[in-house]
Amino acid sequence: MIIIDNYLSGELLNKIRNDDLWEDNLPSKWLDSYSKPVDVYSLLANKIWYETVNLNTSFAGYEYWTQVVNNRDVPWHQDKDEHHYGLTREVKTPFTGSIYYAHSHPVEGGFLEIERGNDELERIQPVPNRLVIFDSYSFHRVAPTTKGTRRSLLVNIWLQKPMEENFM
Repeated sequence: MIIIDNYLSGELLNKIRNDDLWEDNLPSKWLDSYSKPVDVYSLLANKIWYETVNLNTSFAGYEYWTQVVNNRDVPWHQDKDEHHYGLTREVKTPFTGSIYYAHSHPVEGGFLEIERGNDELERIQPVPNRLVIFDSYSFHRVAPTTKGTRRSLLVNIWLQKPMEENFM
């Protein structure tokens, strides 16, 4: 796991904090590896994977989506090719993933909780302008957000592209 605080600065930070971007959740989108960014979200995703992590693995591309959590939680889950799972019950997971916290004010609750086995739980606080790179194929959840609005951009790297039906 990698955690980087105060990840963004300047123009990209100002763009990603634009309230208009966070009125609705962006559904899952796909961008092939080394493709030109098509929006501010994929611009940030490219920065994460090509500049910060410098991923040395050949991959098909990445999926990205946003999540706005206010006075609720996100239950335990494992990131996977949802459409394939619905058809076959076979779990196909991403290579790795990231979460960037785009809210500008602190929130209460809203921890990213990752199951680590033997009843161990890793908890990461949703600090504004924090980037977390983690094994998104691990079981994880978002603990209840009790005050404030938790905004996040999630990006998963895939070695093989998930089914197209995930992005409609």
